[in-house]
Amino acid sequence: LVLFAKEQAALAELTKAFKQGLVHRQYACLARGLPSPRLGEITLPIVRDAKNAIIRVCTPSTRGALSAVTRYRVATSIGRLSVLEVNPVTARPHQIRVHLAAIGHPVIGDDKYGDRVLNRKLDIRREQIVANTMGFEMPAKSPLSYLSGVNISIPTPDFHIRKFRIRF
Repeated sequence: LVLFAKEQAALAELTKAFKQGLVHRQYACLARGLPSPRLGEITLPIVRDAKNAIIRVCTPSTRGALSAVTRYRVATSIGRLSVLEVNPVTARPHQIRVHLAAIGHPVIGDDKYGDRVLNRKLDIRREQIVANTMGFEMPAKSPLSYLSGVNISIPTPDFHIRKFRIRF
């Protein structure tokens, strides 16, 4: 799913809603391995590492640390690949990719935080992650209040998981 605003005022209102956590999203991604448990929550603080141009997991006492919470559910798995449905409770840059990599299940195609060697074996050069659900809780006084209660979703993609037969 991709969300576009046709007018500057609508864009400003949507940006504000995202920052206030009024837009709920779910993503689907193809990840290495099978997370255990199959339904879980990752609560690891993250910090921007400007020197290396990355986001990384850190300790809560790290200067600039931001709380980050990601919930996931295994939708399907075959061999050593899984399709996950992921909900970022907090909306931090790269949060899903960083959190999944931190628990040993990086997003396939993610060379920055994931497994570049495996990505080349699979011949995948783009992160296999898509937004597949978006819901809105807009305030009554918002010019976009008509979106409140609207939920848009597409089926969780399977990322053609069955075509991968290599061992890794």
